[in-house]
Amino acid sequence: FFLLSAAATMVESKFKTLFRGSATISQEQLHNEIEQTTKCKRKAMDSRRLMHTFQYSESILQLVRACGGIKQVAKGSWQRANPKIWSLFQSELFTWILMMVFHQQESSDKSWSLIFYEYMFNGEVSQQNILPPRLVKEYYELLTNTMDCLPPDLRETAEELCRFFECHQVDPYGCVIGQIPSKEILKFSLTISDKALAENLPYDIFTSSAPTKGKVNYQKRYEDVLSRMVYWSTISSDSALQNLKQTASSIRGVKRLSRGSLVLVRTDKKENTDEDEKSSWIFARIAGKAEGSLILLYLNPEESLVVSFEVDRVLPVAPEMCSKYFADDDCFQLEKCVQTPTDQAYFQIMSYCGERAKKYLKDSSCEFELVELACKNMCGLAHFTGLQNILQVLCKQTPPKLLQEINAHSQKIIKTVVN
Repeated sequence: FFLLSAAATMVESKFKTLFRGSATISQEQLHNEIEQTTKCKRKAMDSRRLMHTFQYSESILQLVRACGGIKQVAKGSWQRANPKIWSLFQSELFTWILMMVFHQQESSDKSWSLIFYEYMFNGEVSQQNILPPRLVKEYYELLTNTMDCLPPDLRETAEELCRFFECHQVDPYGCVIGQIPSKEILKFSLTISDKALAENLPYDIFTSSAPTKGKVNYQKRYEDVLSRMVYWSTISSDSALQNLKQTASSIRGVKRLSRGSLVLVRTDKKENTDEDEKSSWIFARIAGKAEGSLILLYLNPEESLVVSFEVDRVLPVAPEMCSKYFADDDCFQLEKCVQTPTDQAYFQIMSYCGERAKKYLKDSSCEFELVELACKNMCGLAHFTGLQNILQVLCKQTPPKLLQEINAHSQKIIKTVVN
């Protein structure tokens, strides 16, 4: 960091004298972007915190945007139009990658997946979300388009970061990996939308091979499916079921999912694929593209546990759910995607309270039919007197026995969750 600080002073002085005359940005705006980048760099060097290092990287991205965007970098426009801008941009990029090298060394050379997961787990993400989806994609594009200009001693770290950004554009911190999906996520993922079906139909549903460009013979596909169904009727039920599952998996597009894609996997071998709470569905990330009938998945956010599964036990997370929960910069939205251990306990307690309340009202000589009508908002003036009687019963002091029963049952449920 001492060497970086000395280099920063040199780069800062060069910025003030050389960084002029950009055709895509006014000199005043360029000066402001340079000042902001320099400020963020010094803050990152002084604090040595990952949060401030990414504030610095975001300021570099802002400078890139101001000077024409990443596409201009890819086209080589900077190198030709203003070599000085390109040279000083390289200096900033090198400095940021060096900082990332130091962060990895200080963490005992942990993987980037583990470093960013710990950042989230330690609560620092509440101070700043350093990996919003929109920036992850930009970091990947920036490193991809500048990899050739990096010196060999920085390229290895840059390539590791590039692979991380490429494979973690959805849930980069691994917040949901290994967690049980919410009922909404599971429900949508067990079905297949018209959009997903349209995207997958052009591929051969039995081989997953791509069609000849511009030509899809759907009549032939239809005939192939019918022929295969006739064949399934001639084999054992277990084999037919396995063939059917493999075909359904192909239609879902599981075999074509790229490394890093977010999926759901059934960790048990039960045949039931309903949104049944007994089925062990969890979130996972693809560690390697499917080969044959197997696919490799990461089952923990640190990505230290890789397990192979049959493709028919894997579901792509529905695109609608990705757009709804994972495209937002607010990573705290993700808690709505998973079931917490208290969810089931809450519903069990509320269900028990409801049943006991019904019994209490029935035993109190109330017209319980009125309660059911009231719940459906179907009461009228004719029911006014009966509702008044029910209200009087409800306003009385609740019997200690009823409260004791509810408390005892709730404690039993809570104990089960804690254990």
